[in-house]
Amino acid sequence: MWMKATCGLCGLAMAFAALGQAEPDPAFLHATNPNGLATWVVVSDKCSGLSMAEAEEAVKGVLVRSRIKPLDTPKDGERLALWVSIDCLDAHTAFNVQVDFVRGANGSIVRGGLVGYGIFGTYAGDKNFLLASVKQSTEKAVTDYLKANFDLGK
Repeated sequence: MWMKATCGLCGLAMAFAALGQAEPDPAFLHATNPNGLATWVVVSDKCSGLSMAEAEEAVKGVLVRSRIKPLDTPKDGERLALWVSIDCLDAHTAFNVQVDFVRGANGSIVRGGLVGYGIFGTYAGDKNFLLASVKQSTEKAVTDYLKANFDLGK
């Protein structure tokens, strides 16, 4: 039974990864104030051992090291935000980290295309491995954000 669930999660994650090969839209990633970026972190209850605070700290740490000020989750929905979702299967068998840029539009959340900066795999409940995966995916997204908002040369 768990094998079927694990294969289902991995298959879904691979489908998202295949869709996520497009280049990010620099216009969507453009921020009015590029020195700050809102974050929105969600951790599944199934990721036992990993707290919301630890995940938020990992994401905000990547921003700070990139000289970007972490901002509160946007309440108006119009500001660009970095959305990080961490999901796990029961019994510490598999995980999926999905990182995307989102904006609000007419009361809905709009995802910035099909880029997606995610990673999935198996783990044995190792919180540090899971946090390293969150940081790795967040770093990929922040790199594209920096390229879209700052003249970094070629």
